[in-house]
Order: sequence, then C-alpha cells, then structure tokens
Amino acid sequence: MRIGSNSTAIGFAALLAVSHVGARDVAAFWQRGYAILQVYPRSQGPSAELWKIDSGEKLTWGLSKPDGAYYQLAYADVIRGVDYLAARAGIDPNRIGIAGASQGGGIALAAASLDPRLKAVVAHVPFLCDMRQAARIEGSLVKTLLDKAGMNDEAHLETLAYFDPLSLAPSLRAPALVSSCGRDTVCPAATIRAVFDRIPSTKSLLHEPDLPHTTSALFYRLTWHWLDQYLRP
Repeated sequence: MRIGSNSTAIGFAALLAVSHVGARDVAAFWQRGYAILQVYPRSQGPSAELWKIDSGEKLTWGLSKPDGAYYQLAYADVIRGVDYLAARAGIDPNRIGIAGASQGGGIALAAASLDPRLKAVVAHVPFLCDMRQAARIEGSLVKTLLDKAGMNDEAHLETLAYFDPLSLAPSLRAPALVSSCGRDTVCPAATIRAVFDRIPSTKSLLHEPDLPHTTSALFYRLTWHWLDQYLRP
C-alpha cells in the first residue's frame, strides 16, 4: 500500500484498485493525497503465486453452483481489502473508494454493491455485466468463455446471475462513474448500460461511440473529478 502526502486530521482518503494499475497511476493517486491499495483477487497477478485455479477459465471455474464459484471467492478477496483499509490507522473509514477497468470494473461495481463502506466507485468498460445478454452477443468475452467450456446454458447462466452486477446493482448506494465504448465487442455497451440503469445512487455514464475495449484519456480525467468530489474532505 502507498500513502500520499496530503492527509487531514481525520485520516487519508483511500482507493482500492482492483487488479492491474500501472505504476504511473499509483504514483498519481499517491501524489494527490490518496492512500492506494492494489488488490489482485486469487489466481491473478502476484496472488496466483499463493492460490491458482486448477483448470479452465476464471469465469467458468466452479460454476456448477454459486457456493465456491470463482467470482464468489474473488469478491470476498476484494472485500477483505476493504476490511484492511477500514481497520488501518491513518485511513478515514468513511472515505474509501474502489476503481477498476474491464474485469476490475465489474468487480468494483459488485463489491460496492455488496459493501456499503465503499463511498465511491469508478468502473471503466466493466466486464461481468448482464452476462445473460452478453452470452448471446457474438464476440463478447462472456460468450466466448462460456462456449469454450460448453457452459452457455440456462443452468450456468443462473449461477452467474448471483455474481452479475445486474443483480447486485440495486443495492449500490455509492456514487458510480461508469464508461462504455461503442466499438467494444469484449464488454458490449448494451450490457454495461443495462447495469447502469439499475443503479439507484448518484451516477454518470460516459459512452464513447468510436472506441473499442481500450483506455480513455477523457474517462481518466473524469475519474479524478469523481473521486475528489466524493472522497476528498
């Protein structure tokens, strides 16, 4: 964990970054006065050295039932990160946010829906959204992985629904900044919009019609404004 230089009497605002965040981004958050904790759920990044799925893809691992499915475990890992931040001296437990892109964005939306301690969420082109719809869209990562595993059927889609931000979003109370891209076949914009429409809290959606599944300088700038608005004193 990195801690920035601009603290207040009540402690630092903190950001939980899901999965990969570049060193430059970590430094930028730190310089703006945020504590930042980077969490790789199990079987990803450095965490794979400690625990790794034994076969197949994360989306379809353990998908015969909700209990023990990969994303149940991944969400628990991220929420343990919130536990760590909330209990750490020098962190203001009322100013913890979460951010992620692609898979990390989907996990961020899910975790913020499950854990009210998260006070702001940023999700760039989030994966895992409206997986039932995504399973019908050619080229989507959900359909590709389910088809590959022979699991694109009602029984497995019913299990995925337990972890789908579409199901969890009605419980989201944190302000949510979300993005989608019009040429994104990996995480189709329609699936993201379906989740966005179910979020009852303050929310904003940036849709960039000409972009594929990629980074966005505009969304990056908006992220700063969003986090500063809801996490800074």
